[in-house]
Amino acid sequence: MEILRRFLVRKWLLGVFALVIVFISVGFIDHCVRCKADGLSHTEALKLANWKIDQQFKKNQPSIKLINERFENKVWFFEYQDKNCITDLIVDQCGVIDNGGVSSECKMNSSYDRQH
Repeated sequence: MEILRRFLVRKWLLGVFALVIVFISVGFIDHCVRCKADGLSHTEALKLANWKIDQQFKKNQPSIKLINERFENKVWFFEYQDKNCITDLIVDQCGVIDNGGVSSECKMNSSYDRQH
């Protein structure tokens, strides 16, 4: 009986180990596929940045416009400006969008504040 129990425990541990390896492999492959080696194209990055601006500011600052953009080290930087509002967005090679800075005069949409 003891031999059977040890055999089942070893098989169970081997199964768990194999499952962990599969999950790590799938995560790594997914990361490699989604995060392009050369970064996002200008069109893809701009689409994401405009979506983020729409989510954060368009309701309260409808005239906010793109005034500057640059590409460095596989990362896009976009600068938007309204009369008094300036905000920078950073879009990395995986499509992650981050605020690089927001001036104090910017008024974010109230619905965006509740969601994030």
